[in-house]
Amino acid sequence: MRILKIKNIKTCTFLLFVQSLFLGSVLHTQTVATLPTYHWAYDYLHQLRVRGYLTELNALQQPYLERDVLQSLIRLLDQIGQGKISATKQDQWRLDFLLKALQNPKRSTGLIFEPGIWADQSIHSVDEETKFYTQLRSQVGVGLGASLYFYNGIRLDQELLDDPTYTRKEWRGFAGFTEQSYVRFTHIPGQANDDLPVFQGRRITNLDHAKGGCDGAHFSVTIGRDFLNWGAGKTGRLLFSDYAQPLDQIAIDLKYKGLQFTILAAQLEKWGLSDSLAKKYGTRRANRYLSAHRLTINFKRQLYLGLTEALLYGGPDADWQLKYHNPLLYYHGELLNGGGSDGNGLLYLDLDWYPWRNWEFYGEILVDDFQLEKTGPGDLEPNEVGTIIGLRHGDMLGLKGSLVGLEYVRIANRTYNSPFEWEKFSYFNRPIGYLLGNNLDRWNCIVNYWVMKGLQVGFSFDYIRQGKGSILDAWDAPWMNRTLAEGYHEPFPYGVVEKSAVLTLNLKYHFRANALIESQMSYRSLENAGHQSGDTENGWKFFFRLHWDIGGIWSY
Repeated sequence: MRILKIKNIKTCTFLLFVQSLFLGSVLHTQTVATLPTYHWAYDYLHQLRVRGYLTELNALQQPYLERDVLQSLIRLLDQIGQGKISATKQDQWRLDFLLKALQNPKRSTGLIFEPGIWADQSIHSVDEETKFYTQLRSQVGVGLGASLYFYNGIRLDQELLDDPTYTRKEWRGFAGFTEQSYVRFTHIPGQANDDLPVFQGRRITNLDHAKGGCDGAHFSVTIGRDFLNWGAGKTGRLLFSDYAQPLDQIAIDLKYKGLQFTILAAQLEKWGLSDSLAKKYGTRRANRYLSAHRLTINFKRQLYLGLTEALLYGGPDADWQLKYHNPLLYYHGELLNGGGSDGNGLLYLDLDWYPWRNWEFYGEILVDDFQLEKTGPGDLEPNEVGTIIGLRHGDMLGLKGSLVGLEYVRIANRTYNSPFEWEKFSYFNRPIGYLLGNNLDRWNCIVNYWVMKGLQVGFSFDYIRQGKGSILDAWDAPWMNRTLAEGYHEPFPYGVVEKSAVLTLNLKYHFRANALIESQMSYRSLENAGHQSGDTENGWKFFFRLHWDIGGIWSY
């Protein structure tokens, strides 16, 4: 059992609190700050979207900007106020929490300063072992008008100390790193800073500008470290997920009506080479770079389609290559015929469809490698493809406030992996894509219900089959020992398959806009535990978390 020293908790809390100073809600103004992907608002926003609201938000491309979320909420309030749409009491509960967290009690077109702390105290109990963790996230934002924003967020997290993927330093019982640090500039033609809509209680001024801002042209540039979470999957995303640490990036977003085009250039951590490769190349490190371009299309705010091409490239002493950040260049063609360096290229298609109110169908397809020709043993390599399909249904059988969902995930063996170890689709030992890696399939079912304002009860069931190995394992190619006539086939999942079934009871009590309690109780049955044939594990798991955020705002 981990015993925490109270003086260490107090020391870290005080250091972050020096940044934060005064109490209040962290999110106050209509800034162009990122709404962090761990924020509870995403769950409520998705529930409202399934209900047929907030159609301006592109759920395929997260994180959202605070300003985009608030302007979408403004439009929804206006429609409800005019009687164009009706909202259930459960809808009103969700809106109430969102507006209390996001509305701006102060109006400023000049300099604003927003410090804050996002704090969690949690208890994890597995069988007879119980551990207590504290997590602190500092949040400091500085905005100049409505278009320019500077942000820095530091994460101190005791749970990272027990995370095998964390290899950095420990300080006074905490692990941590700078989670976000960026500058963002946005421009909406025809909209001045002082045109932004403003809340005064439930009354809104400058409403027409909120409407125009959601539909018109939009330009945004982000430089620094921030989250990426693209796609529609609910248990994870196949290409870019927030399970990986936020990337150091330059991102450009162009929006016009139902179109959004994104250009991404990122630098990953240096890869430590094995001894044999270090001797071969005369260096201990390999440089790694990531590029992507993406187009999403919104058809009548019902069907959202995204098409993305990504490339991870690099090598020992490899340089950054401008051509791989050309937004119109076809990476795969350049890899085959461009005379440049090798790289791990991926194609990705995602969709999110809301055909009727209270219904959502979604899917993702990731293609890492796909064999079309049969000219030699190399073409016997199994296809490396990942797939997610799922649905969500709200107010099932007329039960207001209910949400049910079903999702299936399948990711082939060797997906995300590469013969060149520095091209593995990982970042600081974590997958950049789906959190469980590859060589797996997963069924996930959820049922949630709002019992009363602030109280949500739910059940979830997970069945996972995962083969042995991970994306960090050495590349193997057994098909190279076969002929075309012999062919090659391997079972899925590959290797000794660990099978887990988990039934979970979920409780959430949101008693204030800046404070909530979450609790989970799970029973897990595990076959071939640790990929050891015949080994079984069964047991209970309990989780409890108290969250609160504090902050303030100053304007000049």
